[in-house]
Amino acid sequence: LQVGSLKISTKLTEGQTKLSVTGDINEARNGRMIQIISSERQAETEVGLMPYKEEIQKIVNVDFQNGTIEIDSGLLFDYTSDDDIRGEIYEPVRNVEIKKLKIIMGGIGSVHSGININYGLNAKVDQVTIDGAEHIGMQMTRTYLFSIMNSYLLNSTSPLFDNFNSGY
Repeated sequence: LQVGSLKISTKLTEGQTKLSVTGDINEARNGRMIQIISSERQAETEVGLMPYKEEIQKIVNVDFQNGTIEIDSGLLFDYTSDDDIRGEIYEPVRNVEIKKLKIIMGGIGSVHSGININYGLNAKVDQVTIDGAEHIGMQMTRTYLFSIMNSYLLNSTSPLFDNFNSGY
């Protein structure tokens, strides 16, 4: 659940843990997540552009007086050429555990995702089998600290490509 949005007011360097922000900092709280969003590309290669720089981090301290947010692990990227870096604040789905579950789906033309956790914190999947997902058997989107153990994705198909079933 998105609860707020901030402008990040300085260039950021890989490994940095304190972020200077402007805007309504009141929704930034310890334990919430900040999604850092940039229009800067990760890299340019011979085959084209890589995705935009974006990451999600857990907020561990908020200094309201100085307008800073501290995150628990260092930034993954340098953000140097974007003057419009923003941070979206989320209240994460916390401590999700899915255990001892078997999901049988119908393959091509059926349901796309067996399990989808979006904006989660500390998610665990253990002893889960997903059989016959059309596109994605299990998806952790913008989820921080998750583990998948003793689980199987079987017979997943990807009909977006002719003669190619990637099972992603």
